[in-house]
Amino acid sequence: MEDPPLNTIVARAILVILALLLVCPAAPGEETAEPAPDKKDRIRHFLVLTNAKSNGYQSGLMMVDAMRKVNTELPDEAWDEILDLIVAHLDELIELMVPIYDRHFTAEEIEGLIAFYESPVGRKFIEEQPAVTQEAVMAGEQWGQRVVGEILPRLQELMNETAEEAPATEGGTTSTGSNGEAPEHEGPGSE
Repeated sequence: MEDPPLNTIVARAILVILALLLVCPAAPGEETAEPAPDKKDRIRHFLVLTNAKSNGYQSGLMMVDAMRKVNTELPDEAWDEILDLIVAHLDELIELMVPIYDRHFTAEEIEGLIAFYESPVGRKFIEEQPAVTQEAVMAGEQWGQRVVGEILPRLQELMNETAEEAPATEGGTTSTGSNGEAPEHEGPGSE
C-alpha cells in the first residue's frame, strides 16, 4: 500500500492541530457576527494566557515527528520546512479561534476564564498542561495497544465464526443484517 501524498498528510496534520487547540468547536456551517473589538482583544489575551500558539507549535512538532518516523525517505530539511509552514500559519489559526470562543462564551465568561488562568492555580494548570498532555498521550497509547491486543484475537474469532456460519455467496459475505442494512451498534452513551 502506498503512503498518502505529502499534501494529504500535511492537511491531516493541520486538522489535528485544530482539534487539539479548539476546546469548543463550533457547529458546522454556523455563522456569527464579528465579536466586539474589546471582546476580541480579551479573547486574544485569553489565548495568549493559555499558550494556544505555543501549544499549536508543540502539536505541530509532535505531528511532524510522527510523520517523519513513517516517511523516512524525506530528509530532515524537508520536515523542517513542513514545520516552518505550520508555524507560519499559527497566527491565522489563533484568529480563527477568536470567533469560536465568541460564539461559546459571553464577555463575562471570558473575563472569568482570564481571572482563572491569571490565578495561581490557573498558572499552575498552564505550566503543567504540556506534561499532563504528554503523559496522557503515552497512557492512551499504552491503553490502545493493550485493548487492541485483546480485541484482535476476538475479532479474528468472530470473523472465523461468521465465515463458518454464513452461506457461501458468489460475491463473498457482507456485513448487512437481515433487512439488507448494516447492523447498528450501540456504543457508550447510546440510549
